[in-house]
Amino acid sequence: MAMTLAYSSLSSSQIRKSHSISLGLGTAGSITSYQHQLNSKLSIGASFSKLLINPTIPLKIAGQEVRVTLQTFMLQGSAFVRFYPFGKKDSTEYKYNNFFISVGFAKKKSSFYELSFSSRDPLQIGQFNLTRAQTGSVNIDVVTQTSLPFVSMGYEKKIKKSRLSIITEAGFYNHGLPLISMSSTGVFRLNDRNKDQIQENISSLRYYPLLNVALGYKL
Repeated sequence: MAMTLAYSSLSSSQIRKSHSISLGLGTAGSITSYQHQLNSKLSIGASFSKLLINPTIPLKIAGQEVRVTLQTFMLQGSAFVRFYPFGKKDSTEYKYNNFFISVGFAKKKSSFYELSFSSRDPLQIGQFNLTRAQTGSVNIDVVTQTSLPFVSMGYEKKIKKSRLSIITEAGFYNHGLPLISMSSTGVFRLNDRNKDQIQENISSLRYYPLLNVALGYKL
């Protein structure tokens, strides 16, 4: 009923201005968002993001060359509500709607974090030389919950004489208790006894940063 009254009080041009889209990058990857401004104080929206990272980093540990590979893949859909505390009462006036607070809920279709260690060259221990196969590797998989409530604050800077804007946003997701699984081969099997300690160390990492920069466009 309230939505019907709101639409009846706006002209067709005003209705068009209440819709916007944005494209951005952030800690959740590449992001595409849609937003509908209900009035000067409130808007609702939805977004889709994709993140894929797979770098290999060479490190030297105890004089030995080690390859560290971090891999993560995440598909995520989100729904959110934004509150504009400084928005004017006139629902057609949006130029004061710069600062906002968002609360929402994200659902990840797939998510994993994988960390692997392997020797780049044959490993020398004293007078013994071990091949890469004998040295082996360590793989650590970290899994978090797929339902993520989140909260953030942001600022939208309108670009004069255009429908464009720059949007920055910062906050956090609550992804719950991260759980690890660990597998190893070769002499790296000695690290299996550290699994419980690693799990204890990451148990406090229940939050994932939410940082976004996007280009918005008023339809």
